[in-house]
Amino acid sequence: MWDLRGKKDHPISPQPDERFTLRIDLQEGFARDAVAIKLNGKPAFSKKQVSTQLLLGKADSFTTAIAPGPLRIDLEVKTRKLQETIALQAEGNMYIGVSIVGDRLIYSVADKPYGYM
Repeated sequence: MWDLRGKKDHPISPQPDERFTLRIDLQEGFARDAVAIKLNGKPAFSKKQVSTQLLLGKADSFTTAIAPGPLRIDLEVKTRKLQETIALQAEGNMYIGVSIVGDRLIYSVADKPYGYM
């Protein structure tokens, strides 16, 4: 590549890997539960006694930086023997809400943070 003065440019150094925000909110249905989260097979969050604050609709949250590309999220509520795997493509900031409904883990994915009062 040539600069504006007609001289050959030096190669541009590669930019550091782009990173996105991943936030997982544990929302409704948690009551003194032990929760573990793995990202791409690696432990990322583990906590005991997770309980939903009924007025907020939120129990806990976990935030980290992630690289673009395939993302596998393994959720486990050990106290209830519940498991769920979420497979996504990270292309921007992601906000995931996880709730316990009956005997299932359910989740929703958003591109903006969830609001709590």
